[in-house]
Amino acid sequence: MNKKQEQQILDYYSTTDKYIRSKTHSNAHQSVFTKESDKYQWLVLEQKSQCEVEVRQTDSHGTITTRDNYELTGNLPKCVDVERLCEGVSFQIPFNADEINLIYQFGEQSKAETCASLSAILPQVKDSDTKQIVSGTLKKLNALSEKTCAELTATLYTRDKAVIRKLDTLVADFPDTYKLAGQDEVSKTYSFPKSYVSYRKPRAVSTEQRERARQMMIAKNKAKGD
Repeated sequence: MNKKQEQQILDYYSTTDKYIRSKTHSNAHQSVFTKESDKYQWLVLEQKSQCEVEVRQTDSHGTITTRDNYELTGNLPKCVDVERLCEGVSFQIPFNADEINLIYQFGEQSKAETCASLSAILPQVKDSDTKQIVSGTLKKLNALSEKTCAELTATLYTRDKAVIRKLDTLVADFPDTYKLAGQDEVSKTYSFPKSYVSYRKPRAVSTEQRERARQMMIAKNKAKGD
C-alpha cells in the first residue's frame, strides 16, 4: 500500500474530526490513526498481503464497529466486502460484493427508504439466487442502526480545493450518488458509494439508469419463468 492509497482510504473514514497517525502504534505492517478528541476511536489499516488491506474502525468505547477489506488494483483501492456491528448486540454482520453492489444500486437516503426499495423489487425476482441476495441483504440492513446503515457509503472529508471542485461537479451532475454531507469555511464532507472511491463517474447512478437496471432484472426473471 503506497502513501496515495493509504490517504484515499483514510479520507473515506474521516469526518469533521480528523484522524492523526500514531507513531507509537504504527509499524511496517499496519498504520494506526487516532483522534485528538477521543483516544478510543482508532482507525487501523493492516496490510494483509501485497494487494489486500483490512480496515478496522472503533467507536468512542473502543469497540470495533467496522471491518472492511480492500483490494489494491493499481492506485485505486476497491472495497470488496464489509462487516458492520449489529444494533444492540456484539457481533458483526458481513456484506459480500453482491450485497454491497445491491445497496449501492437501490440505496436511498435513509435505512427505511432503502429497505422499502429492496422490498418493492423482491416479489418481481424469480431467479432463486438473486432472490436470496435481495432477501438476505434486507435482513442484514434491518439488523443495523440507522447510522451504521448510512455508513455503508463512503464519507470523504477534504480541504483540498481541487478535490472540492471535482466533487462539487459530481454532486451537481449525479445528485443521486454523490452528496454534500456538510461544510464549513475551509472544508467539505461528501458521501458516495465506496465503489466510486476513485471519484470516477458511476455506471448506474441516475434515476433512468436505476429504472433501466430494474426493468432488465424483471425481464430477465420473467424470461426464466416462461
